[in-house]
Amino acid sequence: MPPLVSNVQPKGYRISKERKATGAHYTPVEMADFLAREIVDGLEKTRFPKKQRLNILDPAIGDGVLLESLIKELQGRKFASVETTGFDIDEHALDVAWNKLGTKAILKHEDFLNHVLENYLTVSSLFSEDKTQKLYHLVITNPPYIRTQVLGSSKSRRLSDAFGLSGRVDIYHAFFQAISAVMAPGGIAGLIVSNRFMTTQAGSTARSIIKKEFDILHVWDLGDTKLFEAAVLPALLLLQKKSERNDAPSSKMTTIYSVNSAYVQSDPVENIFSVLNNNGVITTNSGSYLIQNGQLNSGATSWDIWRLSNKSTDNWLKKVSEQTHCLFSHLGKIRVGIKTTADKVFIRDDWESFGDEKPELLRPLITHHVADHFKAQSFDKQVLYTHESVNGKKKAIKIANYPKSSKYLEQHRNVLESRTYVRDAGRKWYEIWVPQDPDEWKQSKIVFRDISKKPFFWLDESGAVVNGDCYWISCKKMNRDLIYLALAVANSKFITLFYDRKFNNKLYAERRRFITQYVKDFPIPNPQNPHSKAIVALVGRLIETENQITRVRTQEKIDTLVWHAFDLPIEKISW
Repeated sequence: MPPLVSNVQPKGYRISKERKATGAHYTPVEMADFLAREIVDGLEKTRFPKKQRLNILDPAIGDGVLLESLIKELQGRKFASVETTGFDIDEHALDVAWNKLGTKAILKHEDFLNHVLENYLTVSSLFSEDKTQKLYHLVITNPPYIRTQVLGSSKSRRLSDAFGLSGRVDIYHAFFQAISAVMAPGGIAGLIVSNRFMTTQAGSTARSIIKKEFDILHVWDLGDTKLFEAAVLPALLLLQKKSERNDAPSSKMTTIYSVNSAYVQSDPVENIFSVLNNNGVITTNSGSYLIQNGQLNSGATSWDIWRLSNKSTDNWLKKVSEQTHCLFSHLGKIRVGIKTTADKVFIRDDWESFGDEKPELLRPLITHHVADHFKAQSFDKQVLYTHESVNGKKKAIKIANYPKSSKYLEQHRNVLESRTYVRDAGRKWYEIWVPQDPDEWKQSKIVFRDISKKPFFWLDESGAVVNGDCYWISCKKMNRDLIYLALAVANSKFITLFYDRKFNNKLYAERRRFITQYVKDFPIPNPQNPHSKAIVALVGRLIETENQITRVRTQEKIDTLVWHAFDLPIEKISW
């Protein structure tokens, strides 16, 4: 069977391009030591006999630092007999690991996922185990992070079919299933993975696999602590393979994310792993961080995101729910903006230079560059929009009816025709790939920026098209009061706290993703609430005024009223 990833990988992963291609992000020693300690703590709680042989595994051994840490920790705890196995498809990495481990490990230049498919999983059942195969008591690993679409459609399909994956997934999702297949009941696994799977729709399959196959002992969301060279936000998982016992342990969770340094009142910490059991703000050489500990709330279904749960957070979210009249999903359908897949052709800010040859199909375009609160800045980009609505149905325009646009597009025909997926979908070569509904642009709409530290939501009534770096809500069925109230909530400091407590998903430097998955669950208070009525009046004035000082003061008043509308005390939030 050909490998699911590749037989040959670039050696050493020393160049960032190679790291991206192979998904290799080698583990810092401090992280390896911490995870090893937690694994052995979990093992000792199972009362595993210290004289019995332990089978331990790293299915993506890399430079061997994880196994080295685990072996040292086991020896320090007087576990007498250990048999260690490591897999990797990079021969150079195995050489490095051998220099660390020597005869302490059996190292295999082999694709672990293929190994599991061929030796542990039958065709009839992905979960049936071959009892003649070795089962492992401990697993420690930092599997590669590679989106399956990067592998190519053929390998991606094989991977998804073999391990029951679907949608936009990452190779490490397959490792969850494969590791489960080779583990002894009650065995302990420690994994270092990207934290994305916990809070995205694409991660639902991975969440489902973990909850089915393992008891979750602890999750450490290490957030934006910059522990890897690449922009990977890591999470540590401590899992126990399900067994016959009925007393499943409680699931703990720890999060650590950057905060404004003004809050720091402690001495610098050299090793964050030494303080992860604490709660509060710490400072390190790379920044200031808030550590929170509690229980893992993994929801009732695989679609539910994983988040930190503690008494104060749960009570706060319950209070918000009690004061919620409706959600943003009730305002209208939440969509991403257009995606041309050829922006240099379709989107420009120099169309005026074309003079008399300026294309006829130009329309104003909203991008994240003009984002603001309540009311957007003026915008100068335009898009050559190639769609129209005919009898309520979206269609590509007849290009022959627009000679200037046709002439311009013909000049770029080679670029546009190189988008083979457009042709394969039976579309016109000059079409925008995702045009959305042409009729909706003329309606009142709430537009918001995708990635930002603080929210930017504003009302647009210009008829402009929204670009794919923003999202939008068509509000044609909503009254003005509800729109104004939604804008107030969405631009408030309250909503950033709600976002963090409800969704637990931030990127680097306190940036958040304002996407459909999260915004649809934003709450709106009762419009009949006196505070809500005051908010609506202020938002109306704010949108009309151009005076910057008045706008700032009015927005501060609105922000205060939003807390009152949800019957909550005002909390200090830094932007």
